[in-house]
Amino acid sequence: MVTKDISRRLQVFVNNCFRRILGISWPEKVSNVDLWKRCGEVSIDQQIRCRKCKYGHSLRRDPDHIPRQALEWNTQGKRRCSRLKQTWRMITAEVKAVGMTWSEVKA
Repeated sequence: MVTKDISRRLQVFVNNCFRRILGISWPEKVSNVDLWKRCGEVSIDQQIRCRKCKYGHSLRRDPDHIPRQALEWNTQGKRRCSRLKQTWRMITAEVKAVGMTWSEVKA
């Protein structure tokens, strides 16, 4: 997960590049959302979430390959107390945050 500070710095850089490309000078008041609409882009946070959801490299493998089986596996049971509980939950939460279903991610 990208920290807020790094994400904010990336967004500032991208916004400055867009403003320079479009020739928008500093006295002109153009909001960031309007700037993204003019360029046909979305925020950096949303782009990162969308790109994280692409598992094509694992889904193109053979059905017997372990990473592909792990993506399609239905987990059951409980983990031990010392184990992280958010590995698979983080992936499914990011897929839901982007507004996609698992079948759309697989496609």
